[in-house]
Amino acid sequence: MKRFMLICIFLAVASGATLGQDTPKADLSSAKAAFESFAAGAFDMKSRVDEKLKGLLSARDSDVYAVVFTQSYVDFLKERDKKFDFARDLDKEGKISFEKEEASEGGTVVIYGTQAVTRTKKDVDKGGEPVTKQVEETRRHRCVFANEGGEWRIQKWFLSCRSCNGTGKCENCGGTGKTAAKDCPGCKGTGKTGETECGACGGTGKKQPEDCWQCKKTQGKCMTCKGEGWKRQDEFEAGGFLLEVDRKADAYSDLTASANTVKTFLSIKEQRDLRNTAAARELTALVKKMVSSYFVKATAETLDKAVKEGSARYIKEKDGLKQDVKEVKAEGDSAIVCCAETRIDRTGKERTDSRFFKLAKQADGTWKIDDRGYGCWACKGSCSCAVCGGTGKKGDADCPACKDNKGKCPSCKGDGCSWERQQGK
Repeated sequence: MKRFMLICIFLAVASGATLGQDTPKADLSSAKAAFESFAAGAFDMKSRVDEKLKGLLSARDSDVYAVVFTQSYVDFLKERDKKFDFARDLDKEGKISFEKEEASEGGTVVIYGTQAVTRTKKDVDKGGEPVTKQVEETRRHRCVFANEGGEWRIQKWFLSCRSCNGTGKCENCGGTGKTAAKDCPGCKGTGKTGETECGACGGTGKKQPEDCWQCKKTQGKCMTCKGEGWKRQDEFEAGGFLLEVDRKADAYSDLTASANTVKTFLSIKEQRDLRNTAAARELTALVKKMVSSYFVKATAETLDKAVKEGSARYIKEKDGLKQDVKEVKAEGDSAIVCCAETRIDRTGKERTDSRFFKLAKQADGTWKIDDRGYGCWACKGSCSCAVCGGTGKKGDADCPACKDNKGKCPSCKGDGCSWERQQGK
């Protein structure tokens, strides 16, 4: 399901609202009436639950897993999460206003609407530091309505492309496929170097336009929408939150041993996933209700197919997921636990990854997680240098890759994994 519908409906799930509560009945007497009814319903739903969504997005690992994390690890995660404030970055969307109506082929009617949007855009300043900007835009809607059984329903729904805002042109070059002419760096735009004509620009003072790097493959067209200018919103794909799955799992809680604490963490993770699955069921029901209220029958059939395929894929992936504690290395009041995670990937193949947990024994005798890590991508968890195989030699000379720590993987320093707190993320 596409972005806009996902936001509108997921907000309702977050708040516990349903489409039928305090929502006017859809007016499908004309294409314009149906558009305005749909637009008002979507905006009203979003407005009522925006604050609820902000609360959900603020729920971080540091809060969910606080019972199994040390206080220093919780503090680290909270500081790290300040960089990723999803609630702050939510689009601020105004009401959708009717713009114009056009007759189309086959008896359909096309209606355009506009919507003021303030969105957060990530950028970098001149010094290369990340900055956040608030950008005000006008988003356009295009709905194709068809008369189905005496009711005007949405056959297709499009939003203007976020990159080109509906123009279909590359935002970097304006659709020319070339960069704008700039002052020649050799003569700084004067056309001369000293008393002679500048050889770099032939005396024009301008640097010749070059092929635009952003639309090199699309030749002046917007790279995001490939020149279409619009992105369709009512096409459903299997996966995401469109699920009808009822799963159950037993809870586990024991912090008396390092391995048991990791099992407790995995249990909390599973319970969190179960809550998401329950929310997905509610979401799917609400999406179906919205589609049946405003869209043509074919859209509902596409949605049903996506839900069935997505649910089957989800069940297969979850049934194939196995998480087992494989190894515990303890030394005094600290321990490292290795957990093997086996899953079925999207291609249907079985894949096993290593997860590492660094634990510390607390004053009350319980064990808590102080850091988490993933198997090192360079040595695949072997701890040895991949260049020399751990010998420290490359031929008769010292291995250049591990010269500072002979035989050890230069990426993970011989730990076999990359720790979150070492990486600072």
